[in-house]
Amino acid sequence: MDFLMATAIHPLFKLSFVRLLNHEKVDAVKSRLLFEATEQAVLDTSEGSSPDEDEKDDFFQYVLVKYSTAIPSSAAVERLLSHGADIMKAKRASLTSDNLERLVFVKGNMDLLNMESSPEDSE
Repeated sequence: MDFLMATAIHPLFKLSFVRLLNHEKVDAVKSRLLFEATEQAVLDTSEGSSPDEDEKDDFFQYVLVKYSTAIPSSAAVERLLSHGADIMKAKRASLTSDNLERLVFVKGNMDLLNMESSPEDSE
């Protein structure tokens, strides 16, 4: 859902692109954006300020950063290095860095690609 929120708030994509990606979740994205806007308005009102253009821009920037920034985690890095170690075997010692990068990317995203690893990958 977070990637749909990031898509909806991004100036190049907006909500119409969310409809193309997943039309069933458009209402949920709208509701979540409305909740974020309402929550920010309540916080601004409690501070005694009135909304102006800068605060509107700040809101969109805050929501864009909140939903489109990945949280750094050592677990994700360790998983990536593990995939690299699985791929870099003796028989593949002459792989170029570009091909290694592509293989690690594909292996790391096999669940998104609906693929299963081959028996030689598990060796």
